[in-house]
Amino acid sequence: MTILLKTQILRIFYANHLNKSESFLLHQMLSQNIKKVSKLFSNAEKMRKIDDLINQIESISNELNLQEQRTNNPIPCYS
Repeated sequence: MTILLKTQILRIFYANHLNKSESFLLHQMLSQNIKKVSKLFSNAEKMRKIDDLINQIESISNELNLQEQRTNNPIPCYS
């Protein structure tokens, strides 16, 4: 991805000196790429939230299993 970005930056630099229409297209491509990166970060945040929920589900499941084991195998009381 860095090679692509460097290539785009060089093309923008040379387009500014040679051809203004190509410069506009490159700025548009850059804007689109920024939007894509933003969307990827948004998706990453959603994935983090999903992971958090999965961890909570696993914790609750483990706690329920422990409670069930305690119910099925009560600790004997000696009086």
